[in-house]
Amino acid sequence: MRTLREWNAMTPDEQEAEWDAMTDQERAEERYSPRGEAAKLRAWRKSPEGQARIKGDWLQAAGKMGISRIFINSCFPSESEAQKLVRAYMEADYGRGSCLMLAGSVGCGKTAAAVGALWADFQKRYDPLGFGNDSRRFWHARELEKTLLSPVKFGEDSKKALKQVTTRDLIVLDDLGTEVGCEGFEADLDFIIGRREANRYPTIITTNLSWENLKSRYSARIIRLHGWGRIHEIRGRSLRQYEGSA
Repeated sequence: MRTLREWNAMTPDEQEAEWDAMTDQERAEERYSPRGEAAKLRAWRKSPEGQARIKGDWLQAAGKMGISRIFINSCFPSESEAQKLVRAYMEADYGRGSCLMLAGSVGCGKTAAAVGALWADFQKRYDPLGFGNDSRRFWHARELEKTLLSPVKFGEDSKKALKQVTTRDLIVLDDLGTEVGCEGFEADLDFIIGRREANRYPTIITTNLSWENLKSRYSARIIRLHGWGRIHEIRGRSLRQYEGSA
C-alpha cells in the first residue's frame, strides 16, 4: 500500500490506472483512503449532478474573476501572435512568477489571449471543494482606477480591491492607458507592480499604447518592470472581424 506522500506525488492518470487495476477487495479496503476519495471524486465529476455543479461553479467563478461570458463562449483563432506569446508565457514563465506585457494596436487579440490563459488556468486547477478557485482576477485598467479611488463601488471597497490585485495568484490587467489619469492611480499602480514582483505573482498586462507612449506616461518601475517581465509589441492587422476583442 502506498503512503499518502507517494499517492499525492502521482499524476491523476497514474492514480486512476492504479485504482482500476485493484481488486474489489482492495478497493473496499481503500474506500476512505486518499485513493478511495480520489476515485469517488472522479466518478462524481462524470455524473450528471457533478457536471451540472461544475458548470454552475465555473459560470459563478467567471463572474467573480471579472470575466465576461462573451469571452468564455467565443472561439478565437489559436495561432494569432498574441495567443502564441501568451501560450509560451504560461508554459515557461508562469511558473517563475514573471510578468508579460502585450502592447499592440486595437483588435490584435491581446485581451482574448490573456483572458483565455486566465480561464484555462482556472479550469486546470479547479477544485470542486472551492479551494483556490478565487485566486485569479481580470481587471480592466479603467475599472481598477475607479474602484481604487472610490470609497465603495458595487459593495467592493478600495482596500479589498487593492488586496485582490496585489495578492491573487494570477491577474490580467487589461487596456493599461485607458484610465482617466486621476491623481493617485499611478502611485497605486506602482505599488501593485512592486508587490506582485516582490512576491513573484504571475501577471499579464495588455495595452494599446506604443513603447514611446508608455515611456512618456508611466514611471520607470512600470516600464522596466525591473527585469521581472517582458514587453512584446504586436504588429499586424486587426482580428476584430473574427474575434470581437481587443
